[in-house]
Amino acid sequence: YFINILTPNNAMLSIPHVSEHRAMSAFILSVFCTNFKMGQQACLRGNVISACLAHVKDPDPLLRQWICLCLAQVWMNNSEAKSAAIAENGHEKLCALLNDNVPEVRASAMYALGTFLADPNKTEQIIAISALTVMSDGSPMVRKEFVIALSHIVDQAGPSKFLAAASQTIEEDQSQRSVFGEDRGKMMRGRQPEWRAALDGHFGSSSYDSVYAVLWKALLNLSVDPHPDVSALAA
Repeated sequence: YFINILTPNNAMLSIPHVSEHRAMSAFILSVFCTNFKMGQQACLRGNVISACLAHVKDPDPLLRQWICLCLAQVWMNNSEAKSAAIAENGHEKLCALLNDNVPEVRASAMYALGTFLADPNKTEQIIAISALTVMSDGSPMVRKEFVIALSHIVDQAGPSKFLAAASQTIEEDQSQRSVFGEDRGKMMRGRQPEWRAALDGHFGSSSYDSVYAVLWKALLNLSVDPHPDVSALAA
């Protein structure tokens, strides 16, 4: 019943406040799926992912918010649902909502993308880079969800890739400081080949140009966020 309400069709257009009805349906379906595998499977069979994605541009922000939260519960810890979402470019459509005018919608989209990243998949780097705009979001709620989403990538990548990224950041910082003193500059430049050789041998040179260096710097910036919840999580 609730899936039918959420699914776009001409019959529903005659109902007053149809977006409100659909938002309530998305809420009910999200509760139905929370920590309930059979609920997820039932929604997946009913094409809830397609139904939700059809409303990403709906003028009602409450509906945009709840379709994100519904999607998050449908695909949480469910690889089959995530594959179905990828087939419909669901992750890209939610990334577009990170620029929504309403902070609750942006936070909900970021939350859904975070649950999407909780399991390894081929889209994690695309999502992470697309979400970097959230770093300057005016809402701490949105920035907090971004940090949580990044934590999944950090957990999956393991320490080695971020150690390499951290070492690269230190090296760049030392290089920049070297311009303030010629002798000190010569010393740092002399050490750089040693840093590079040691890290390349241990991690591989490709780490320097990877997305992990960008994410590491993002986390460094967020660790000094003016909002204590965001900075504490990032740290």
